[in-house]
Amino acid sequence: MIVDSDQNLRADVCNFFRGIGQVIEEAPNYATALKMIETVAFDIIISDVIIPGGTIRDLIKAIHSKNNDTFVIVNSDLNSVQEGVRAVKEGAFGILQKPFSIPELNFHIKKALEKKKQKTDVEELPERHRNVYQPYNFIGESPEIKEVFRIVDKVAKSNSSVILTGETGTGKELVAGAIHYNSLRSKAAFVRVNCAALPEQLLESELFGYEKGAFTGAEKLRIGRFEQADGGTIFLDEVADMSLFTQAKILRVLQEKEFERVGSNETVKSDVRIISATNKNLVEQMEEGLFREDLYFRLN
Repeated sequence: MIVDSDQNLRADVCNFFRGIGQVIEEAPNYATALKMIETVAFDIIISDVIIPGGTIRDLIKAIHSKNNDTFVIVNSDLNSVQEGVRAVKEGAFGILQKPFSIPELNFHIKKALEKKKQKTDVEELPERHRNVYQPYNFIGESPEIKEVFRIVDKVAKSNSSVILTGETGTGKELVAGAIHYNSLRSKAAFVRVNCAALPEQLLESELFGYEKGAFTGAEKLRIGRFEQADGGTIFLDEVADMSLFTQAKILRVLQEKEFERVGSNETVKSDVRIISATNKNLVEQMEEGLFREDLYFRLN
């Protein structure tokens, strides 16, 4: 079942899973969700952390009081990530960042079902369903793509930073997702940031957050992407487009695992794995003074 006030999102998710032969119900609010769990023992419930008419905490309690074998996957946007983290502590299986892709959701569901099978001592899923490229439907039998699969599998087991290089459209974000969702951090957030999409001033606020009153329009505290990704992975796409100033702040996070929000002197600790990607030649960027050499070696 999917619980979400967004009718379009519910329709997209339901259409996909019904299209592959799965049974899925939908609820636009807390009251409808409660009625559904009274009559149906769901394997998986996907829910926004913001539910009209109720709270995610109460919904999780109600679900587990009826059927403790139901797995709950919550999703949140940047403004509600703290509620999402609390939901995981309250018993949710995992958390997704909005907007999420159908393959990303599908992989979370596969992991939950695999866990459910293990929990009930049913035969585990075949190895092919746990393959690192299955979540994102990588297709290929060539020696080159098989080598990519092998490297992803190896890298996923480590906690090292990773740089992915290649032309636009070659699937760098898919590889980053496969690394995260097959790592020990897979139950925590996978947060994506396109560094080329925002000007420097906005990118700093997006990455590190800001305090109320830090600048005109900052009406309340907002946590940044690094704080949202705590315990998980942050994917910095087009990392070569960051200014040298922002690069220096990223380097500090890598070295000292801490940062300050914009407008604050308070240090925030950060346990985040960084996966970055670029379509540019970073060696040439370093030679031209556009990319920090020390950051390159930390990211790589």
